[in-house]
Amino acid sequence: MVITAAMMMVLLGILALSMDMGYVLSGRTQLQNGVDSAARAAASGLRAAIEPGAGYSYQDASIIKPLAKRYASLNTVRRYPSVKTTDTAHYPDGLKDDPNNAILLNDGDIQIQHDAQPPRVIIKHRLDQDPNIAPPASGVDPGSYNNQRQRGKIPTIFAGIFGVEAVGIGAGAIGTVIPVEGGSGLISGGWRPLLLPDTYFNASNQVLAYGELSHPVPDATAGDYYRSRYAGGAHDVAPFIDGSVRDLVTSIRDAKGTSELRPSGGTNLLAQPITIKSSDWRLVDFNTSYPGTVQVFSGFPGFEIKAQISNGYNGYVRVGDMVTVYAKGDPIYASGNVLTPLRDLAFNNGTPDFIHDSKLTTYGYVESDFYPTPNTHLRVIPVMLCSPIYLAQHQDDVQYRVTNIGAFFLQSVSTTGDLTGYFVREVFVGGLPLQAQNEVTNRNLLPVSVRVLQ
Repeated sequence: MVITAAMMMVLLGILALSMDMGYVLSGRTQLQNGVDSAARAAASGLRAAIEPGAGYSYQDASIIKPLAKRYASLNTVRRYPSVKTTDTAHYPDGLKDDPNNAILLNDGDIQIQHDAQPPRVIIKHRLDQDPNIAPPASGVDPGSYNNQRQRGKIPTIFAGIFGVEAVGIGAGAIGTVIPVEGGSGLISGGWRPLLLPDTYFNASNQVLAYGELSHPVPDATAGDYYRSRYAGGAHDVAPFIDGSVRDLVTSIRDAKGTSELRPSGGTNLLAQPITIKSSDWRLVDFNTSYPGTVQVFSGFPGFEIKAQISNGYNGYVRVGDMVTVYAKGDPIYASGNVLTPLRDLAFNNGTPDFIHDSKLTTYGYVESDFYPTPNTHLRVIPVMLCSPIYLAQHQDDVQYRVTNIGAFFLQSVSTTGDLTGYFVREVFVGGLPLQAQNEVTNRNLLPVSVRVLQ
């Protein structure tokens, strides 16, 4: 009986410790998920190509680190019990999660390696402070105490009787970027059904946009030419290139050279105002191009079009896809189902959102009062691009090949359907790696996908 009683005590102890171990491992999984989320978000910021004058320090402090901290804080490690709240509208039982359960990163937890190949962000975070830290004495600043408590260890349930009242845990992740030729949209939302003509060069290697008054229609016979940044290998054919293709790569792109920020540089229209006439862009029929992806609600004609623009299509769009568009004269282009949602993107719950113009025209990214993190604004939308020369020669087609993808800041939409805005720097996409035969010389000119290495 004595031996049995002793064994029972041992077995109960092992059972209690196993429960503690499961609790700790569950917290470790929650922490790893939060750190992975932070690394993936932070790596997105690596694609904000800041000009040399601003330097990496601005990119790190204004984009990468805030993204890491924000997305980490959206995750929790449940180590403190729920707290009472008077907000019964959202918490009917009067209890809500203790905000101290949130994962709060410090600057020291975030290491950014711009010179690595490819560049990467390393996140390391530990819950290594004792949760039973004594509160500060009266009149003492509670900041240090609160910070330590927020980073508290995982408290044990039964192991305290053995002197182990809490267990410290840690997690790490590495976020990086890889070139892609497609994706599922920007960080600010899914794809909108806009197919825009890409830029092109004239005979003097001056970059132009389809519809410019000085040169309204691209004409290959006059020396104009187009070459997609994906031209080469399997894509070394029309419409990715035309018959008079030259060395320069045409495209709105994440360029880094200062000269590429102005038309006078000869290679880009990045951060320059551009108006695309209603006759020069097409509305993609996602339901036909990607069957089964758009939900149509009976009794609401055209609702699927409005939903595509307002909420975005969250599937994958690949360079090289053939997409179906609504015919050029289709009344859908002038309907409220298309133009009204596009205009609505200019407001934040009905309140105008003021853009910081200097950041846009100087560095090529969008900041605003409501969206201070660069290029997270809802009006920075991913768009599909097609060959401007092919579009000029086949204006009545209902199918076009996607030859490029870009990020367009939609500034305004006229009553006649003209789109005014800017092509901007960041291109956040998720998709398959770029095929080797489609690579161009400078991989920095390609949009990229965010990936967690480990």
